[in-house]
Amino acid sequence: MSVLLSFIGGIGIFLYGMYLLSRGMQRVAATKMKEYISGITDNRFKGFFVGMISTFMMQSSAATSVIAVGLVGSSVIALWQALGIVMGSAVGTTFTVQLLALDITEYSTIFIFIGVILTVFVKKEKARSIGSAFVGFGFIFFGIKTMSDALEPLSESDAFLQFFSSLQELPLVLIAISWLLTVATHSSATVIVIGMSLAATGALTAAGILPLLLGANIGSTFPALISSLASSKEGKKVAFSYFIFKFSGALLLLPLIYVLPDYFHVIPGTIERQIANVHTSFNLIVAALFLPFVISFATMINRLFPEEEALEEEEGIHFDQSLADYPEEAIDQMSIEVKKIADTVYNDMIGWLPALFYYTEDARSHVIDTEKRIDRAYKDIQNFLLKVGQQDLSEKQSDREVRLLYVLNDLEHIGDIVKNVADSLDKKKSQGVVLNDDDRPYILNLYEEVSKSMLTAFESFKEKDSEKAKQVIDNHTAFIQMEKDLRFEYFNNRIAREETENVHNDPYVDLLTNLLRIHQHGVNISQTMLGIV
Repeated sequence: MSVLLSFIGGIGIFLYGMYLLSRGMQRVAATKMKEYISGITDNRFKGFFVGMISTFMMQSSAATSVIAVGLVGSSVIALWQALGIVMGSAVGTTFTVQLLALDITEYSTIFIFIGVILTVFVKKEKARSIGSAFVGFGFIFFGIKTMSDALEPLSESDAFLQFFSSLQELPLVLIAISWLLTVATHSSATVIVIGMSLAATGALTAAGILPLLLGANIGSTFPALISSLASSKEGKKVAFSYFIFKFSGALLLLPLIYVLPDYFHVIPGTIERQIANVHTSFNLIVAALFLPFVISFATMINRLFPEEEALEEEEGIHFDQSLADYPEEAIDQMSIEVKKIADTVYNDMIGWLPALFYYTEDARSHVIDTEKRIDRAYKDIQNFLLKVGQQDLSEKQSDREVRLLYVLNDLEHIGDIVKNVADSLDKKKSQGVVLNDDDRPYILNLYEEVSKSMLTAFESFKEKDSEKAKQVIDNHTAFIQMEKDLRFEYFNNRIAREETENVHNDPYVDLLTNLLRIHQHGVNISQTMLGIV
């Protein structure tokens, strides 16, 4: 029992170390890695190497894949480029296993000590993230040592050795076990490290190592495949392609499990290093087999997953909920979605106000339908951003998340105001009260000012242009005065014409108020861009 508890404890320490290392490295390198990935040209091999390096730097193939999916979704790169990145990320993960094959377990506590010093005593956020990575790196090797120490007494157990000897005679069963363990732990590295520990005791030989590696490689695709069921179309394409790559590669190399064990001793290094080298070789072979045909493969995948634009418009925003585990990319993706809403608000809500002023047929139904779509998107994005906010965000990430929530809220309110204008004009028209033809030009003049200011405010948000934000804020006082002058002139004209009835029900006054409210939300967005919240 003590052996089992120690072994399980070692796995727990190892997994937590992997989490800390990945989180720390992502906070340090995610933004820079995204810039590198975004800069990919039409060279598939460059994409492969960028994916490989990014995965090693962030210690997460999932994070690299998420970035690639996001860039495909925003049309920065094509699907075939993303597939090159994913192939590179598969090789990049093997470098982690190469590190784990190093015999530096006795230094694990030194890494933990350095990491704790950086995390606890240094205030700079980047240094603390590096400290978290150091602690994770130390925990990884401490976990490996704990697992190895737990299994060491079993190296003299005939029953233990006999069990694994029998298991190795059933390679397909061993592949299935390895696959299930990888799916359960969401980590092929964990299963491979367990294999290293078993190999060190002599329980696992070359005949068992190869099936274990094949199972781990196939299993590593399943978490992404499962999460893609609730993902965007691009996420489904990338996850399915990743599975095809690994599964096809495993099938092609399956015969080697009966041949390669006889030549395993030729591979240089310790048993741990031999396992790491075979793992790297497998992924390099898969990449070599598929990378030359990646454009044709992407074309085939695109045909399997047809466009679903009409469905997305009807049902709201579609994105991978697991994206919330990767704050940098999640916030980037939500920024893209909020910018889309800003475009919709400007073109299909604010842009349709003149049609409402003229009581154009179908204008009200267009505005109401658009407002419903905005509301659905607003709820989806707000809930997702709040979910992201529950993660361990950096100060910069937290600031970006809050700003997006502020802007999103203002956009939703603008949509509500335009819908209220449509409803109010329609209701008063049914009561026989319509906007006077003499008053309409004044409303249109004020609308033009609103339209220009809102365009500038939205551009300040989309382009991160502080000068445009200041321009909107500075013009607000003049706009308020313009609205007051129009209101004052309106009442004076009513008095001069001795029109004192139904003043409260005249749509003119309501329109002045609502245009002022819309302009105020433009100011709010501009203030958010300047950090005035």
